[in-house]
Amino acid sequence: MPDQSSPNNDPPSQEGNLAQQLPPQNQVAAPIFTNWLEVLSFLLRTKHGLLLISILIIVVGAIVSFSLYITRPDQIEITTKAGNITLKRGNKQDAILLLNPVGGKNTPWVSTGIMVKANDKVTITASGRVNTSLKRVVKAAQTDEKLESPWVSPEGSDPDEDLPRDRIKSTVMPSANGAYYGYGMLIAAIKDSTKQIKNIENIGENKEFTIKTDGELVLTVNDIWLSSDMKDVYAPPFNDDNFRYYLSLAALKSEDSNSWSEKMKREKAHQEYQNRLRAWNYIADNKNCNVWYNDNIGAFSVSVSGNK
Repeated sequence: MPDQSSPNNDPPSQEGNLAQQLPPQNQVAAPIFTNWLEVLSFLLRTKHGLLLISILIIVVGAIVSFSLYITRPDQIEITTKAGNITLKRGNKQDAILLLNPVGGKNTPWVSTGIMVKANDKVTITASGRVNTSLKRVVKAAQTDEKLESPWVSPEGSDPDEDLPRDRIKSTVMPSANGAYYGYGMLIAAIKDSTKQIKNIENIGENKEFTIKTDGELVLTVNDIWLSSDMKDVYAPPFNDDNFRYYLSLAALKSEDSNSWSEKMKREKAHQEYQNRLRAWNYIADNKNCNVWYNDNIGAFSVSVSGNK
């Protein structure tokens, strides 16, 4: 009789061999990838993969946004009486504007919206043409005669174009110390916190200068802004020095001035002087100080570059 306590020597069944070869049910084989596309495809098919990709996108976006914020030049669109301005602020600010030569409201100065501080270095360049006598432009266009008040660049008029000769002393920036600042010249200044105009600079077509006062950069063309004490500027005395000036005013109102005799020229010039005196009374009563700025036409294209 065989010994029942002896071990079973029968060969193992196929089911036992298969169980030994299979991995445990809770164990998952690690995937093998050959390129990044397979990795991305695998992650997109899993819940945790989608979460990981979302986090990576947020982190990368935050880094890029922060980098752009640090390195970008701030850009601001501003609309002022001087036209449309694009400012880039930082250590450097640039502006391009179209300057109308008629001045601002109740002031010859046009606001630019550009704030500067003392010791800032500013460079202004300009181009274009303006004319400070619309009446003369109209007269020349009607008669095809030579324009007595020529169009000027930002450098302004020449001394031999001034009429009357000594009236240039009453412009916003009068000539001084041998320097001549003509009609229509581009000039700049600073309007400080008290609204006072400080540090007027002759600019012309190009100038670099250092700001002396905190405030707003303002611009205009050089011309005469009237005040109550400027009667003799608007209506200078009738004499030989001013005869040609009054004769030119009378000629603006006539189409046959070339046929006037010397006596008639004298009469017409004196009549224009009387008209000028009456006009002054109206200007003084109504404080119409901008009459000569309203007579300006044209424009300057102005570029402003500042380093703090």
